[in-house]
Parts: sequence; structure tokens; C-alpha cells
Amino acid sequence: MDPPPYTYLLAVAALLIALTPCDRSYSLDRYLAVTRAERTGVPPPAERGNLWGLRLIVVQLSVLYFFAAFDKSNHAFLSGARLEQIFLWFYAGSDYPSGLAWLATLVSFGVVALEYCLAFGLPFRATRRDLVLPGLAFHAIIYVTLPVYTFSATMALLYLAYFDADAVDKVIALQGIGSAATAKGEIS
Repeated sequence: MDPPPYTYLLAVAALLIALTPCDRSYSLDRYLAVTRAERTGVPPPAERGNLWGLRLIVVQLSVLYFFAAFDKSNHAFLSGARLEQIFLWFYAGSDYPSGLAWLATLVSFGVVALEYCLAFGLPFRATRRDLVLPGLAFHAIIYVTLPVYTFSATMALLYLAYFDADAVDKVIALQGIGSAATAKGEIS
């Protein structure tokens, strides 16, 4: 049996992150350079790696959203039949709730529209701000309702690739994570 398609996303994202040069950010070399700088009284060397792997993750996520929406752009999904089938399989069994057909159709159109918007809007700063919360909410709903937990959590974490690394670092520092290291000069 073939692995689920989202396992390829996990593997490729992990590979891209692993191969992205981190400029010795989290290594013994960096620790020794910071220690040497502290000993000599000079500021630690600049810490900035090449972020090409993150740009490839952005492309990968946009392509994933596009083809997910494209694959669902058919009568079987847009009619709501596919979502009805999923709902009945996981939740209702043979007890068909009244009003499910129109709700499933409405949700189907919403899912496809959101995925197309995420595919074409997330890479651009002007539209990203309006799409991040709906995208994260979409993955939170998938996380709660369907047994694809790893996929949903991975997608939410990969959204960080859409943002400037310095902005993400500042938000993390504001949360108190790594602030002690920043104060010591270990993380710039």
C-alpha cells in the first residue's frame, strides 16, 4: 500500500530544512565563536544563513494548495457528495442528518475557494495578512475533524516559511522563547 500523499510533503519539507545552510547557527562552531567573542570582548559574529530552502517550501506549499483545489474542482466534490461521504464514514454511519446536503455543498465550495486563495495569495505580502488566519483555521478544523494530525500540524508550522526570518525571530523573542540567549548574544 502506498503511503498517504502528505507524507511526501513531510519528507520534502524536512529535507529542504535539513539542507538549508544555517551558517553555523546551531552548531559547536557557533558556540565556540560566541564564547571566543565574549572572552575577547568583541560582539559575536553576524549570524545569517541562506534562506533558499524556505523559499522552496513557500513554492511547495503554494503548489500543494493549487493542486489540492484543482483536484477538488469537480462535480463529485463541489456537489458536497465527497464531504457527505467523509462525514457519514467518520461520524454518522447510516444515520443521515437532515440538512447535510446543502451544508456539505456550501463547505465544499468554501474549501476549494480557500485553497485557490491560499495558493495564489500566501506568497504575496499584500494578501498574506488576510489569508493566514483562515488558512490556520482551516488546518485546525482538519486537525480536529479528520485523522490527519501530522499533516495539519506540519502545514501550520510551515506557514512560518512565508514570513521574514527576522520578523519570526522578533515574535519568538517577544514570547520569551530564547530571550535569555538573545540577551547573552548567543542568538542574534
